[in-house]
Amino acid sequence: MNSPSPSPPPDLNPPKSTRKRKLAARLTDSDNAAQPALKQQRLAVEQLRRARVSAQVEEVDDDEGPSTITSRGASPSDPRRVLEAADGTAPPLQTQPTQARTNTRTSKANKSSAIEVHDSESEVDVDLSLPKKSQKGAGMGVKKGKKVGDNKVESAEEELERLMKSWNSSIYGFYDPIPAIDEIDGRRVHIFSCSASGCKHKIRRYLDKNDRCSTSNLHDHAKKCWGDEVVKRAQAIKDLNHVRQTIGKIKNNPDGDITAMFSRAEEKGAITYSHRQHTTEQARAEIVRWVAESMRPFSIVEDQGFQVLMKTGRPMYRIPSAVTVGRDVKHVFKKTKKRIGKMLRDYDGKLSFATDGWTSTNHKAYIAVTVHLIMDDKPLVLLLDIIELPISHSGSNLAHAFAEILKEFGIQDKILGLACDNASANKTMTDKLVRHLPGFRGEKSRVRCFLHIINLVAKVILRQFECRKSSLGSSTEAVEDEGDEEVEEEGDGAEDEIKEKDVDGLAELSEASEEDVEPVRQVLTKLHKLSFAVKNSSTLALPEWFRILEQLNLPSRMIPRDVSTRWNSTYDMLKFVVDYRAAIDELTDNRKLALRAYELSNREWKIAQQLCDVFKHATTSFSASTSSIAKIIPAMEKIKGVLSSQATETSYLSCIRSALTIGADLLQHYYELTDHSDIYRIATVLHPSYKLAYLEKAQWPKDWVKRALEIVQEEFAQRYADIEIETSVNVRSSLDQPSSKHQNIFDDLSDLEKIAPAPVVDELALYLKQPREKVDDVLKWWLQRQNTFPRLSRMALNYHSVPATSVAVERAFSQGRILLSHIRNRLSAESTRALLCLGAWYRSGLVDMNDINAAAKLPEVNETPDDMDVDDDF
Repeated sequence: MNSPSPSPPPDLNPPKSTRKRKLAARLTDSDNAAQPALKQQRLAVEQLRRARVSAQVEEVDDDEGPSTITSRGASPSDPRRVLEAADGTAPPLQTQPTQARTNTRTSKANKSSAIEVHDSESEVDVDLSLPKKSQKGAGMGVKKGKKVGDNKVESAEEELERLMKSWNSSIYGFYDPIPAIDEIDGRRVHIFSCSASGCKHKIRRYLDKNDRCSTSNLHDHAKKCWGDEVVKRAQAIKDLNHVRQTIGKIKNNPDGDITAMFSRAEEKGAITYSHRQHTTEQARAEIVRWVAESMRPFSIVEDQGFQVLMKTGRPMYRIPSAVTVGRDVKHVFKKTKKRIGKMLRDYDGKLSFATDGWTSTNHKAYIAVTVHLIMDDKPLVLLLDIIELPISHSGSNLAHAFAEILKEFGIQDKILGLACDNASANKTMTDKLVRHLPGFRGEKSRVRCFLHIINLVAKVILRQFECRKSSLGSSTEAVEDEGDEEVEEEGDGAEDEIKEKDVDGLAELSEASEEDVEPVRQVLTKLHKLSFAVKNSSTLALPEWFRILEQLNLPSRMIPRDVSTRWNSTYDMLKFVVDYRAAIDELTDNRKLALRAYELSNREWKIAQQLCDVFKHATTSFSASTSSIAKIIPAMEKIKGVLSSQATETSYLSCIRSALTIGADLLQHYYELTDHSDIYRIATVLHPSYKLAYLEKAQWPKDWVKRALEIVQEEFAQRYADIEIETSVNVRSSLDQPSSKHQNIFDDLSDLEKIAPAPVVDELALYLKQPREKVDDVLKWWLQRQNTFPRLSRMALNYHSVPATSVAVERAFSQGRILLSHIRNRLSAESTRALLCLGAWYRSGLVDMNDINAAAKLPEVNETPDDMDVDDDF
């Protein structure tokens, strides 16, 4: 007869409400093996320590408020028990003691362990690792060398060293690297000292608390002392060493701006998707964002494939009509335009602009304007507007259209500089703008697009050796060339072909004699035709070409072709044929391929080599062009020196030297035009790498150097010397900035005696007296010195924000070419404007979600209203 199994003893100490949490097991320092059972031993040592404390009640401060822990005078009946009632009873262990010890010693598998933990809002780091070669307890409140069973308690220093290995949070970078160790009322504590200058605040972390790894107090004080923005950027970096290095740099540079020194971390986390489908309003908001950012047609929402993707499995899913999407996009565009206008009007500084014109594939003429400023200590380049100008792009019409755009945003009085290319109409526009914008100073505020100058110089050199259309041979080849040029121009944003009547100073240049140029032109013509013949002989010449390359162990490549709209394509072709000379000679020597007409003689190969050398130097110099306004004059000096030295090289053919001389003359023409604008000289003098010393080193006449200094002095005295500096609006957070909150009002008495800034008349003189220094980021340099030069820095930041090129406008036109392709060309000018601008504003993070949500709440429309244009393919 089987007796009933005895029932388990009642649980005298029911467990608290717990939940299972899967924690990754830690690895020991000795064998990289996980030991989950060590947690129970640590808690047992803690229980033993509490038993030996004389006080019966201990208050513990944690994130959830004060609580009490009752400790008994007697030791627990079994030190390995985690839970034990006040009377000494406890629930039975799940495993025998011997087995538990065996598991602790022999567990080597690196597996995750499931343990029971109480919910807590604090940041808790459960450390299951033990020091090498010995199993040591937590050691909290136990003196060094104290034994617990057979285990020696680790020393305070060893414990700190162990814990510091897991301190990876960026917040530790705001405190001294090694905290102090102390014991207060028998409790071991780590004391963190703030690294900020003048801050004597210390953060105590008691090691006998459950939240002993929490960083909440460290965060709270860092935000008070350094500012929320600085802490936020430091956390985004997620690199403790980088944060500490940045703090060290700011200590050595009292004028440094720590907010600017912390680079913005790109958080490219995985995209997550909600399990809930969008509401109708949410769907409309997301479609507006998608269409604007990705430049999709409005009608894509009515595409059958899109409808199938969205409605399969949810046939009742509501998709807005194309007319609704178009209306929503334009609504958000108008709202965002108003917000940007207010932002620019409130901007504490001058604004600079760039402008250019463009004719779209649907034969609409546009002009675009970009605005350039500093926002959040970073340069901001923003597409301001793009409008259709269906009339002649004369200087007067361009000036009127540009002025109207600025007036529409309410920023007509904030203009400082204007960058545009060298077309004659832009000179007229610059003169006419003085009447429309009283604050604009005409040629004194104009910047000629530096890349356009470089492009013109390169093209005028190449023009001496251009292959005549009649020499290209068949009409098929001519058509092929035109197609290539069109593709290259659209993809590159390259300038139109040079027209003497449209470019300042080009008509006065002479050309090399026809007799000298003809041999060079013949070489380029042969190479051009050879590339075309090989490319279009897919059954004879092309297979033979690849066979020869394989035989000679050369990389398999096609012969590149020179395209007139890309000046560096000629260098690419010349460099290739010089490197592949053996293959080209073998190919043209094959009589079966009928390519003997393109064979180069030794003299022609010498010409090709000389051309390659010349364009190698020119390409290197041109490619080093800069977008910094202060570096334009030094860049022109360097390129002019390269061209001049090459033009006097006697080993080159006379026609090559003549072409280089013409290019140098054109560059000199534009170099002299920089004297008409004050911006170049002011930016150069206010660059710490150049100053006046550069002008003197470049052998400028003394009266020119003197005049440059006078221009800077006059501008500073008239517009900046009397500016009132309000330290309260300074957004920088630096070490010498006092905390906004103090625990005691007498902790910081610096507010009682404000230090007056240096006299304004000394700022420019002080700056010029300082030695020059190598600076890569001039904007960052001036931002870091706003305390030392509060007024001069404003002037410098304004002038260094002036664009050196109109590349930003060209980028907008490149987006327009994507938006208006050859098969999608019925988009109206107003829709083009809304999509291009809104897409650029989205990418700059300037679109407010409130405006999108407001548009999504508007009534849907299924038919075109009388006052709204809808495009056939949009």
